Amino acid sequence: APASTTAGAESPAAATGPGGLVSETAQLDGQPVKVDHSKFDAGQPQDLFDNNPKTLARTEKANPAIIEITFDAPKLVKSVSVTTGSMDIGLTARVTPDSGAEKVVTKEYRDLPADPTVDLEIDKAGIKAKKIAFEIKNLNGGDGHIHIRDIKFK
Repeated sequence: APASTTAGAESPAAATGPGGLVSETAQLDGQPVKVDHSKFDAGQPQDLFDNNPKTLARTEKANPAIIEITFDAPKLVKSVSVTTGSMDIGLTARVTPDSGAEKVVTKEYRDLPADPTVDLEIDKAGIKAKKIAFEIKNLNGGDGHIHIRDIKFK
């Protein structure tokens, strides 16, 4: 996959956080976000939000892949679309709102085309999220390499 570059974005040295997740920053819709994630052996967090399915981040040995996004300012989220490598997908989103109780949404997607994009509805009216944690699982097992091409919030 071609390397992606983001003008003006600086990624500090990755730090390992709780649960063995790697903590980095990325740009999402022109705003900085904190991204805690399973260790990647290819790509970087910015590849998740660059609207280019040819770039990707790939987990080293993680099934499910964990991606936790913390927003500087709450973001209104109604749904999310995730593009992955070819696999049957188990997708869970844990949404921590600006106020109120956490919402958890889980869905399985099977018999998908190559490099599928799946949509997960979070809340029809939208939730002002301060954090969203994703678990992206290869339902067929696989080798621990989860290819995540894009994550888009709607």
